[in-house]
Amino acid sequence: MRELELLRFWTGDLGTLGQLWHEGECKLRTIELPWVSNKLRISCIPAGRYLVGLDNTRTKGICYRVLNVPDRTDILIHVANWGGDRRKPHLKSDLLGCIGFGDAHRELDGQLGVSDSKRTLAWFRTWMSDEPFYLTIRWANSLQATETETET
Repeated sequence: MRELELLRFWTGDLGTLGQLWHEGECKLRTIELPWVSNKLRISCIPAGRYLVGLDNTRTKGICYRVLNVPDRTDILIHVANWGGDRRKPHLKSDLLGCIGFGDAHRELDGQLGVSDSKRTLAWFRTWMSDEPFYLTIRWANSLQATETETET
């Protein structure tokens, strides 16, 4: 089973930005909600190692499900462009704690996000042959203390 790593390198009101790595190569970019103490529907999930498998959901169709997240359920990897703080109505967000994949971090419709999410997730599914995988999520060294809290 493949081992992938999501390295988070920035977090703030516009979301949490990361890169997905496999065997020393960056494969794609990620967007998540800001870290808010793992609070339901407004926070990204804690750093850790998770089993991830393909699923067919009623709301998102075929996507990946992140399993055994502490104190959370229904964490998916699905098409998403924005991960803005859901407590701030002026910010866009396609996420409720899930992870979005894209080919680049860039400004989209006036807000930082990931681009080409639908195409990137389709590429990922093909590259992975829809097989399950392990995902290790960690913060870049300069952000390790960030997981303690970013509430405002």
